[in-house]
Amino acid sequence: MPRIFNTIRQSLLAQGRITRYLTYAVGEILLVVIGILIAVNINDWNADRKQQREIQQLLTVFEKDLAANIKECTWTLEWVTTRDSICEVIMQGKATRDMYETKSLRPMFTNYKMISVNKENLDRLLAKEELMGPGLEPLLQQLKNYKDLITQEAITAERFRTYVYDQNLYLTDNATWYSAYRDSSSVEGIDYFLNDPIYRNKTHFYQTLMTHNFGRAVASRRNTELALYHKLKELLGITSKEELRTEFQQLGFAPSEALQCDTEVDLQDRRTKGFAPFILNTGQDTLQVMIRSKQGRTARTDSTLIPPGGHLVASSYLKQHFDISRNGRCIGRFLPDAKGYAILGNTE
Repeated sequence: MPRIFNTIRQSLLAQGRITRYLTYAVGEILLVVIGILIAVNINDWNADRKQQREIQQLLTVFEKDLAANIKECTWTLEWVTTRDSICEVIMQGKATRDMYETKSLRPMFTNYKMISVNKENLDRLLAKEELMGPGLEPLLQQLKNYKDLITQEAITAERFRTYVYDQNLYLTDNATWYSAYRDSSSVEGIDYFLNDPIYRNKTHFYQTLMTHNFGRAVASRRNTELALYHKLKELLGITSKEELRTEFQQLGFAPSEALQCDTEVDLQDRRTKGFAPFILNTGQDTLQVMIRSKQGRTARTDSTLIPPGGHLVASSYLKQHFDISRNGRCIGRFLPDAKGYAILGNTE
């Protein structure tokens, strides 16, 4: 090809056709420039494809992280719910000597729950923010919110852990019977757990840190993880109820039943069911939620909204139910169920 161009140039010069030679030379230069631009565009296109494949690969492993984190959260919330029930027994004065002697009831504030979060691939995704196109902008914002929740939960968990450590240290330094009780039993220790009013106060504060702070933080993160999990499945084209039911079943979740809005509910009976179900709004209208709870003998009603694409933010109370309305019409009453979910579109 260069030999052909050289022959043409020499022929034009030999004939003294300078104008045509210059025109040809300019055309040859343009041809070379166009070739370079095409090559650059091809390289950019290949680089972009490579980057997008990298994003897709990260999303794939991130989805596995989410599944593992969701299951870990579920176990943690079950632990919180069980411990919360024990706190209720103590604070209501229903604990007996036999419970402590047989160790069926163990003292509060002596342990906490370790929880780990797989977030390496989340950090890798956020580091690739500039490579995410406009189509992934909603997902990117969810990822940032998720990272913030992880940070907030870590602070809450450390506050809980510190309190438990301090109380264990206090008993170790001040209760001569403590080691004897831990190894077998101690009359003096049981008397303390049954009769000391400060112990009951400490149990109440332990419950606050565990259920209302730590448990709520874990439930909030888990609900965000479920929303992200749903978003990733949506990007893969998995949107039908049947397909989503299968996906959520693999995570240990089952659909929550929507009761009639005037159904009578025994809130105390629902405490052992744990936290609120995961409720996602996939419709185009904002959902109104009335959260009805009972604290002691006091009934309480709070309200919140679930915008399109949003989900119900976890509450810190276990004895509650949720009346959900769309455009002023109640579409269902949902009960506490830490392993339940409801995806509400425009037709429910």
